[in-house]
Amino acid sequence: MSLRKEDRRYYAGESGTDDFAAFLPIAMKAVDRIDPRSDREKRVGQAQDFLTGLFAHPDLRRLLQSQGLGIQSDPRENEYFYYYDITKSGDKIGCFAVDKYSAEIYMTDKDEVQIGSFRGLTGVETIVKKN
Repeated sequence: MSLRKEDRRYYAGESGTDDFAAFLPIAMKAVDRIDPRSDREKRVGQAQDFLTGLFAHPDLRRLLQSQGLGIQSDPRENEYFYYYDITKSGDKIGCFAVDKYSAEIYMTDKDEVQIGSFRGLTGVETIVKKN
């Protein structure tokens, strides 16, 4: 969005107008589309969205159910990670963990010790970055 002194027009992208009243709704729509999060926060959000989609996949749900397992869809968090607990009979047996700084996704044991990363799985990192 800009105001060009040369032609005294208000611009939102390529379209311009000299009528501020006409420009205001266009500008408000543009402002509403702005995502104020940092790039890091966006990557972390993408990783969380990826996990949410994965947890909702019917095949994964059937597999987990057949093994008596569940995944908490609302993460708990500490200073460094968002944790999605994997449970069996209500007891935590591990977690998916999203690093708040790198946006990497890890698997952890019940004590939250990292035992693997999604980075090592072919294609997963690409999927997370695309979303």
